[in-house]
Amino acid sequence: MTHPRTGKRQRHHCRHAGRISTAVAISALLLPTVVLAEDPMLLIDRDGFMLRAHLQVGVNAVAEQNLFWNYADIFAPDADFDSDTDWLEGYLMPGLSFTQEIGAGLAIYGKISAVASGTIGIDAFAVGNTGRLTLEEGYLGIRSEDDGSHPAFDLSLGPREFKAGTGC
Repeated sequence: MTHPRTGKRQRHHCRHAGRISTAVAISALLLPTVVLAEDPMLLIDRDGFMLRAHLQVGVNAVAEQNLFWNYADIFAPDADFDSDTDWLEGYLMPGLSFTQEIGAGLAIYGKISAVASGTIGIDAFAVGNTGRLTLEEGYLGIRSEDDGSHPAFDLSLGPREFKAGTGC
């Protein structure tokens, strides 16, 4: 195809775009359909009883230079505080939660989880291996389902994550 004013041969870019869009369309047809798998953390869900596993893992690698603005060198030079440090910290938090419907729009629920944490190296406060195993959540509660015909309530006892309002 030639340019109308210059008479020079020009490439037609739309031809390549057509090939690309055709390739994309064929790829979309050939890709397997993504099917949402069942929730692997849901252990039991039958007869108004639901048991769910929970797992959270975190790792944090830290490298600091001039920690605390090197104030130790200025105000306590004899302390021999190293203001350049690095460490690795992490945690593992497994847990189980349940809900049991007991009729009349009421349900009993609860959760138990623990946190195992640890530090490898010397952290910013010159402390190493600060690992612990602690209870994170351990509560039982009862709640009513809000069907609009009566006031809903949710009462629980025990340590749990704080959520204000709707928790969203």
